[in-house]
Amino acid sequence: MRDHWILGDSMHLKFTDSGLVYFETVPFWSSESLSSISDSLGSLLFYGGDAKIMNRNNVTMDGCDSLFETGGYTGTVTQGALILPLNYINNTYIYVFLSRAGLPATSLSTNIVDMNLQSSLGGAASEHRRVKSIEYLCGEQLQAVKHGNGMDWWVITRKLIAPSIGVSRDFVALLYKEGELIDSVISSVGIQSGYVGEMSISPSGSKMALASYNTGVVQLFDFDRCSGLISNPKTLINDSTSYYGCAFSPDESKLYVSKFANEVLFQLDISTEPVTTTEIFNGNYGVDNIAGQLELGPDGKIYWIQKVQGSGFDPLPAMYLGVIDNPDAPGLSCLYKPHGAWLGGRANRSLGLPNHPNYYLGPLVGSPCDTLSDPDTTSAIQPINVALAEPCFELRTTSGSGSLALNIEPSFLNSSIELYNSSGAQVYAGQVNTTNSMLSTTNWTPGVYVARLRTPNRSCPAQKFLVAP
Repeated sequence: MRDHWILGDSMHLKFTDSGLVYFETVPFWSSESLSSISDSLGSLLFYGGDAKIMNRNNVTMDGCDSLFETGGYTGTVTQGALILPLNYINNTYIYVFLSRAGLPATSLSTNIVDMNLQSSLGGAASEHRRVKSIEYLCGEQLQAVKHGNGMDWWVITRKLIAPSIGVSRDFVALLYKEGELIDSVISSVGIQSGYVGEMSISPSGSKMALASYNTGVVQLFDFDRCSGLISNPKTLINDSTSYYGCAFSPDESKLYVSKFANEVLFQLDISTEPVTTTEIFNGNYGVDNIAGQLELGPDGKIYWIQKVQGSGFDPLPAMYLGVIDNPDAPGLSCLYKPHGAWLGGRANRSLGLPNHPNYYLGPLVGSPCDTLSDPDTTSAIQPINVALAEPCFELRTTSGSGSLALNIEPSFLNSSIELYNSSGAQVYAGQVNTTNSMLSTTNWTPGVYVARLRTPNRSCPAQKFLVAP
C-alpha cells in the first residue's frame, strides 16, 4: 500500500525489484503535505495534499479540489495529509487532512473518498467533505496507528496552547471506527515544544518520536494502542537548534533525526542507556539548501529528502533522495548514501515525503483490547472468532520443523497472505498462487502469530498459530 511515492515537486517514484525509481512527472505541487496509497497488487489508487486529492490518472478527483471551508491549505504543514483505509468491502477510504488557516492556527478536517465513484477513479460525496474533527487548534504533526484490535485507527496530533503561542505538551489521540470519530484522549506529557516538525510512530506502534523545528527538542514516548495514552517521556536532544525530520529503524533500536539547516543527519541508538548519538552525515551545502523529512520505506530502508530554494544552492543533493541502506546497524555501518534514489534530473524544491502509517499492523494479540484473537493459546492453531464466516485456509506447523504448511481453498487463490507476530508487527507478506505451499519459520521467534488472507470481499477470517521452539 506504500508502493508509489508522489513528491511535492511533481515527481512520481515507484518501488520495484530494483528499488525506488523515478516513474514520471505529475501535475502536482505541495511543499510538505503529502500522502499516497496503493492497492494490494501495488497499483496506485490516489494521492494528495495541499487541500486536494488526485486520482491515479493525475487528475483532481471529483469533489476533491478545495477541501477547506476557510480557504486554508496544507501545502506548508509538516504532516498535513494522511490516508486511512477503513472499508475494504466497498473500497472506501477515509482521507484525513490537517488544514492550516493561519499561523500557527490549524484545524483538522476529514474527507471520505469512495473508490466506486467516477468509474472507479474515486470521488468525494458532498456530505462527506470538510467534516471538522476537532474544534481546537492543533500543530502540524499528524500520524496514525492501528488500535490494538487491529481494525480501528488512532489519529494523533497536538493541541496548541493558543493561536499566538506555537508550543504545546498536549497530544491528542482521536479514535476512528468505520469512518466515524468515536473518542478522543489527551495526554499532557513531556516538555513544551514547537508546532513545526515531524512526528514518527515506530513500526510496532508502541513508540513515538517528535522532532521540533521551533524549539530544538527531540523527544521519545511510549504509546498504548489500547487506551490511546502517551507516556514515559524521554528528552533525547534539547539544544535550541532546528530539528525537523525523524524516523525509526525497522527493529526500533535506532531513531534517525535531521537538522533543518546544514543538512545534518544523526543516528540515536535508543536501545542503549544513555542513548548513543552518532553524526551520520553533514552536508553543509549551499546557503539555500534545506534538509527535509525522513520516511521508512516498504523495503526497510530510510529515505531523506533535500530541498533547494533561491539562488545560493548546490543542485546535486536535491536531485536525489538520500538512502540509509541498513538502518538497524549501529553508527556509520548503517550505510547512508546521499545520492541514493534519482529524482528524474530536476533539483527538488519541496520538503515532504509521503506520510504513511503502518497499514499492515495487526491486533495486539493477548492485550485487553484485542477483540479478534481467541485468548486460548494452548493449541497450535486457534481460529479467530468471526461470526458466520467459514475458514478458507488452513495452517499447520510442527515443533522443530522450521516450516509452516499453508492449504488454501482454490477459490481464494491469488489472494495476499499476511503474517503478524504477537506485537502486531508484520513478519511476512506475499501472494498465494498454489493450494498447498510451505513457508519457512526458521528465523522466527517462538510464540503466537496471526495469519490473514486478504480477499476482495474481506470474508476470510484470520487464524492464530503457534511457532514452537
